Amino acid sequence: MDKGIHVLGVGNLGKYVAFALRQQQHYLQKQFGAGFYRPSEQPPPTLILHREDLVSSWYKADHRISRITTTDAGDEEIHTAYGFRAELLQLLLTGSLENREAYRNVMVNSRVPISHLIVATKAHVTVAALAEVRVRLGPHSHILFLQNGMGVMEEVSQRLFPSPTHRPTYWAGICSAGIHSDPRSPFSFVHAGHGPLTIGRVGPSPPSEPLDVNPMVAQLMDAKLLNTEVLQPADIRQARLKKLVINAVINPMTALFECKNGDVFINPDRRFLRDELLKEAGPIVRALDAAGAKDDGSPASTEITDQDLLDAVTKVAYNTADNVSSMRQDVLAKRRTEIDYINGYLVTAAQRMGLPAKQLANAWDKVKRLEQKYEPKTPIPSALQKATRWGRKVWS
Repeated sequence: MDKGIHVLGVGNLGKYVAFALRQQQHYLQKQFGAGFYRPSEQPPPTLILHREDLVSSWYKADHRISRITTTDAGDEEIHTAYGFRAELLQLLLTGSLENREAYRNVMVNSRVPISHLIVATKAHVTVAALAEVRVRLGPHSHILFLQNGMGVMEEVSQRLFPSPTHRPTYWAGICSAGIHSDPRSPFSFVHAGHGPLTIGRVGPSPPSEPLDVNPMVAQLMDAKLLNTEVLQPADIRQARLKKLVINAVINPMTALFECKNGDVFINPDRRFLRDELLKEAGPIVRALDAAGAKDDGSPASTEITDQDLLDAVTKVAYNTADNVSSMRQDVLAKRRTEIDYINGYLVTAAQRMGLPAKQLANAWDKVKRLEQKYEPKTPIPSALQKATRWGRKVWS
């Protein structure tokens, strides 16, 4: 059994977490030597590469991940972490000398069981990506999902692990750090703002098992850069629901109004739209919270209020005013967004529970139609057939 942490998805978030984990190992080696840090007990993080071109990029990056920061004086600093392990899911030989050299330090099609996996892929590709390592996962495994939106775990269970007795343990995480791409290399990222990594086990935990005894959780907590906080199941459920509402309001508005986070509530029409979205989202997340508490036996100590949601949305818009939301970045790059797992998740839940979600559905519909402009084959979900459009004035 491999005791290390595997990272599936080497986008900005995956690189950030892998960097932080390896940086902490560098620190332990430097400060305490081999007598304290034993690689056999805590192997380097393993990056799971899903495309052959990533192998070449990894080779060109000298098998390092670079973190870019800016000092108070405005100077750029580059921090590097090295010594990672890497795997390629499928080998497509090109025969080039460069690729043959690049493969020298990359394991191909490993069958070693995975005990701890961090999934940082886009929500809509998660099932397909996990299917490639399905045979290496089982009830012994722990999977931490670091993604926008909700609904992915349900899809993974339904399509890959239908039997609860053979299913891995699921964890959810919310990253509040400001991270975005560095155009110079696919294995570097810009760290623009600090924020905690909040994680928690999804579902009930055995009474005798503290959450922080899990080796993956322990490593995440030790990595100082991440500032990891571990929550109980009820608390992580509420934190995820609040984050879902934040994303359901801010992300589509930034994409559709073509603005940064700080400009989403810049005029009365947009603030009215925010209030309408929150008015629908509140009852939905309270119903989802109650259903989750019933399913896993972990009732929350307090209820999510409308004021909680308004405060959370306002705080994020203010604190990240200069940021470009991930959905806006996706639209600019002509990539598929995660709207199906954000507004789409809320609308689908509302329909199931008989709650109104007209404005949430309209936002979903409009973003999907944006996607169709550059991805004509993107289907419009059937759940949007009942949607009613907002008036032109709101979107002017």
